[in-house]
Amino acid sequence: MAVRRKTQLLNLVNRTTRIVSATWDGIPYKIHPGYLALDEDGNKVFLDWDDRGKQIAFRGDDPHDRKPVTKFRVVAAKAIRDRRGEVVSFVPNEEKDALPYYEQFEYAVARAACLQNKRNQTEDPGDPRIFESLCGVLEWDNDTDHCEQIEGEALDRSQLPPHLQQTQRIGQNFKRGGSKRRRRFNIEQYGGGVGNPTGMYIPDGHQPGR
Repeated sequence: MAVRRKTQLLNLVNRTTRIVSATWDGIPYKIHPGYLALDEDGNKVFLDWDDRGKQIAFRGDDPHDRKPVTKFRVVAAKAIRDRRGEVVSFVPNEEKDALPYYEQFEYAVARAACLQNKRNQTEDPGDPRIFESLCGVLEWDNDTDHCEQIEGEALDRSQLPPHLQQTQRIGQNFKRGGSKRRRRFNIEQYGGGVGNPTGMYIPDGHQPGR
């Protein structure tokens, strides 16, 4: 007798303006961005960081032909779909207090996306289970406000002793400016449990490392 498994679907938000990816059970998934960055004329622009840690915008996806943009805004995205329901493009969502674009994924996939897309410089050095994710689930009351990936290592060095807080790239004089306080979550708030961010299949009753 065949048994049908009940699947729980969750609403997952990609908090950035770029596609992020996740892998679960050997299957790769793409999560579309929940936000759009626009210039004064409403044209799409790309976001990045300069050497001083300030967010900047530019036109053109080619890193060798970037045109800086002085004024830009970030808005919630809205998907335009074809007759088959496939996403063909994204436009600004002009509704008041609009939610960012979100997609439905199975519980395990949504959780893997949150765990595999940690935002750099937000991981607690004393407890790697506490971090800020580039993804958030609406049902778990995760933070879904806009953010972008930060260049650098994963650890939040502001929580380390003073002599370990400053880093320097080999061969470069690089210093990251201070950042505002971030809303970080414990791993339990991204679905609970010890986690399996690798997306590898683990038979029931077996725990990682045992």
